[in-house]
Amino acid sequence: MRALIASAHAFERFHVQQHLDRADLSCAEGKDQLVRELRPVFAEMPSSAVREDLVEGVAATLELQPVLVRSWMTPAPDVRAQDNGAPVAPRREPYPSPESAATDERSLLVRCISDPADACALLAGRSLEELFGDVLHRRGAAHIRDHPTTPTADLPADDHELVSFITGLLGTPAGRDAQSTGD
Repeated sequence: MRALIASAHAFERFHVQQHLDRADLSCAEGKDQLVRELRPVFAEMPSSAVREDLVEGVAATLELQPVLVRSWMTPAPDVRAQDNGAPVAPRREPYPSPESAATDERSLLVRCISDPADACALLAGRSLEELFGDVLHRRGAAHIRDHPTTPTADLPADDHELVSFITGLLGTPAGRDAQSTGD
């Protein structure tokens, strides 16, 4: 009995592992379902090293950036009342929802191009190093942050890598839609 107790995992680890073991991780829909199931589990956890370790583990299992998974595990804000009693609409999450197609840094940038208001909310005042591991993605994000409605504006002619990257983002279906309506 002592050996079993000594080798026991924290309840949070057990609970998360149960969900991971049952999840269908072969498709995006299964991953989204896992995130929906884990959100209330993480909502009950205080900020701690265990919570961060579990977020990192879930992110690795889902093959996603930990910053995205962490944002999805943050509980949605409650509807509050203004001073006059009227409800205040909950703030939109600055990160894409797990139901969206944004599963990596590149698709996150495509989303920023297709929704400039979302880009401003996501990229303003945040450390791009925290959001993007790839240097080119960080450079692209900085440019998009500075030009949310006109991503091709002021591209440096001598920076072929950045020009190619931004125009490549615009070459995606969502990027083309944004280009045709906003640029």
